[in-house]
Amino acid sequence: MRTYDNHDGVMALNSLESTSRKIQKSLQSLKTSFPFYETAKEREKALQIGISALHHFLNEEPISYADSEIQRTIQVFLDIQKELLIMSKKDSLGASQKTLLQRRFIAHQMVIEILEDSLHP
Repeated sequence: MRTYDNHDGVMALNSLESTSRKIQKSLQSLKTSFPFYETAKEREKALQIGISALHHFLNEEPISYADSEIQRTIQVFLDIQKELLIMSKKDSLGASQKTLLQRRFIAHQMVIEILEDSLHP
């Protein structure tokens, strides 16, 4: 795993918490019959596990999720990263949007690495 310091962890935590708030707002306005409702719920769960993993990282505590949950969360974060990469290639993005995407990508990468390191051999 790449070496991260507390500043990296706090920045990643802020990024994930912001994303989580946005998804929670979206879920409140969505009807459960919408096709992407379940995807949004799954992403929100993954974000909560990611936020928890970052808290554990910052406090130097072990992560207490089942390996199957961790693996599913890693997959959700990898899927989101693919979308972030696609979005980052759009010419219409302003500098602040590109910065935001870069921060999110780094936060996701950090969570993926933390979760991968927590998997039981």
